[in-house]
Amino acid sequence: MNRPIVSGIYSIEAAHCIRCGSCSTLAPENFQLDDVAAHLVRQPRDEAESRRCEAARLNCPAGAILLERDGLERRRRAVDEDDEPWHP
Repeated sequence: MNRPIVSGIYSIEAAHCIRCGSCSTLAPENFQLDDVAAHLVRQPRDEAESRRCEAARLNCPAGAILLERDGLERRRRAVDEDDEPWHP
């Protein structure tokens, strides 16, 4: 399933992070785990990193990764029964 590349500003709500490591596995240049939660190392710098960050956001089981676009924060949408996790 192809999803559009999303440009914007990513952030993590540490209070919602369950430290599963999904984000740091999918986008290790951008996300890392610490003792409490995942944190953003840097914003994506190119198209490939943008794709990996978006995959991390969409696959976050806690919905802790936010994307700010057009002044609005967007949380991962609820997964429909027929949706599959997206990978770059």
